[in-house]
Amino acid sequence: MTDHSRSRVDIARRLAARLGTELHPELLDLVPPVAWDEFPTRTELRHQSEHLERRVRAIRDALAVAHDDDVRRLRTWDLITLAAVAALAVLVGRNLATPT
Repeated sequence: MTDHSRSRVDIARRLAARLGTELHPELLDLVPPVAWDEFPTRTELRHQSEHLERRVRAIRDALAVAHDDDVRRLRTWDLITLAAVAALAVLVGRNLATPT
């Protein structure tokens, strides 16, 4: 048995003694599977939450910039394609208008 699991059993035994009952496996369920000092504090959880929020915000901003760049590039290609089609239409129209 590790030190931690031994301390869990000790805590469960003390809890059973205080409650005036025997040690049951259900009492072990009340004792966390990790040491109490391994649980994060509210401050630590708040810092982790703020850190995650900053990371998500940075990712969202980066995606927005990438999306805007893609939209700008696609609009440029649309304009180039439209200009090329218009130029071809003018050339074809001239060829059709001139007698051969």
